[in-house]
Amino acid sequence: TLQTLDLSGNFVGDKGADVLSQALQTNKTLQKLDLHGQCQRSSKQVKEIIERIAQNDASLLDTELLLRARNVGPKDCAIIGEALHTNEALKKLDLRDNTVGDEGADALAQALSE
Repeated sequence: TLQTLDLSGNFVGDKGADVLSQALQTNKTLQKLDLHGQCQRSSKQVKEIIERIAQNDASLLDTELLLRARNVGPKDCAIIGEALHTNEALKKLDLRDNTVGDEGADALAQALSE
């Protein structure tokens, strides 16, 4: 069974992200999803992916979502923060090499403290 899916550096558009987020809702084995680099997706799709992980009825205890170098900014962090607020499955979110800034960090911190 597949435990790691590495799509880093690939061009995944909105349609691909939609299909991926739907698959994550029922997937019982995937523990690491790597979308860093040149994957093309909006923060709305990222939020959907995080929400689908949260809705999964399996306990994905070691789930990782890697969004490194995706030009994630403060507004994206607010959207991601909304999804993180209800997510108990996601254990690692990699936002390295992005433009999070103080405002984005604050949005994530608020979501995690609620």
